[in-house]
Amino acid sequence: MAYSFQAQAVMETLRALANAGRTVIASIHQPRSSIYGMLDQICLLSGGRTAYFGPAGARLSEHFEHVGHRIPPAYNPADFLLDVASIDYRDTAASNASSERVQKLLRAWDDQERKALRESHSEIAAQPSSKGAALATLQRKDNAHPPSFCMRLCDSTLALRLLFRRTLIQLTRDKAALTFKYAGGCFFAALFGLVYFQMDRSQTSIQNRTGILFFLAMNQAFASSIDTATIIPVQLAVVNRERAARMYSIAPFYLATLSCTIPLEFLPQMMLAAIQYFLTALRPGAGYFFKFLAILVLESQCAIGLGMILSASIKGVEAAPKVAPIAVILFLAFSGYFLNDESIPDWLIWLKYLSFIRYAFKAFVINEFRGAEFTCLLSDGRNATICASGDNVLESLAFDEDEVWTQCVAMGSIAIGFNLIAYLILVLRKPAFLRLANVEAGFPTVSAHSVPSEP
Repeated sequence: MAYSFQAQAVMETLRALANAGRTVIASIHQPRSSIYGMLDQICLLSGGRTAYFGPAGARLSEHFEHVGHRIPPAYNPADFLLDVASIDYRDTAASNASSERVQKLLRAWDDQERKALRESHSEIAAQPSSKGAALATLQRKDNAHPPSFCMRLCDSTLALRLLFRRTLIQLTRDKAALTFKYAGGCFFAALFGLVYFQMDRSQTSIQNRTGILFFLAMNQAFASSIDTATIIPVQLAVVNRERAARMYSIAPFYLATLSCTIPLEFLPQMMLAAIQYFLTALRPGAGYFFKFLAILVLESQCAIGLGMILSASIKGVEAAPKVAPIAVILFLAFSGYFLNDESIPDWLIWLKYLSFIRYAFKAFVINEFRGAEFTCLLSDGRNATICASGDNVLESLAFDEDEVWTQCVAMGSIAIGFNLIAYLILVLRKPAFLRLANVEAGFPTVSAHSVPSEP
């Protein structure tokens, strides 16, 4: 009883929307008579084929009376429609009789549609020859010329704009989760900034500088990839239905998702990293700082690309955060910090070339230490003198023959490659459906199409 009352309340709300000028389309399953009375147009389906589509009032009663199925007085029309359009499987005789009845309904509607189409063509032919010829010419042109590139581009641009707006709303809907996420990032940024606060240029700070640079590279990889991995599975159910309906191609959806991810994942991380840069007193100089930001940008794009691959490959929202850390740890192991490049086994050497964390860490270290000098105290503790160079640090890590720009090029290539792979995965995962082998054996459904009432 409660469900029936709730259904009535929902339909009253939809009816009010229709009266206000909105178009409302709803799928109705066994509606009660008061709900049926709110409908303007009815689409009756049986086995996936149309048995009736038109007004819900006298026109519907006339059609079914014409085909030999008069709606009894004081009878719920919705129940009657479902009865006549259903197949009875209780026994062979009932199944054959009901199947014959349903086929008769389907043929009657097909005949009516063909009749209406012939009448429409006759009206066009009866028009003045000039208008008829002009209409025929336009039809030939429409059939001969598919939509132009500009039209397809406009459609894709509109889809991109709408999808971007919807994705952004969906990703920012949970304000509490976003607040917790950004607050946690601020906490750890402040914590590590204070732990490594204003490092001096002494020899003892070399290990600290290497540690904070590795932490920044690792944190950027984990944060961006794990959060991005859940984006597509959240939307997949809706997107698959829309793709099946050919509402848009996968390109606008992917670009919209990527465009929403960048400001939500990358910008906060970059701001926090910039704060840590000055709190920890990393290498001074505008040139070194902007190189640091450029490296961070490229690593973030690689991490987002990895997250998009995982997001496109994993169907479940719960599985994505569990798989993403495993992938990041795999790249982390070959970053050059835990394992020297020259110590990597030959059969695993290919993994280090895919580790974007390795390129980011290497670029950070080169930017921080190349040409830098560090001091140490004399034995009497009175004065400081230069006793170590950053070049020695690079040599100990086997980074002395590399350049910052080569690492940036490698990260840019990986970011592009990751995004292309994610896009191809989504293309290959397009919705696929089996053909309806026996439409006569299906069950009927009633769809209601409510349009604004005339003033």
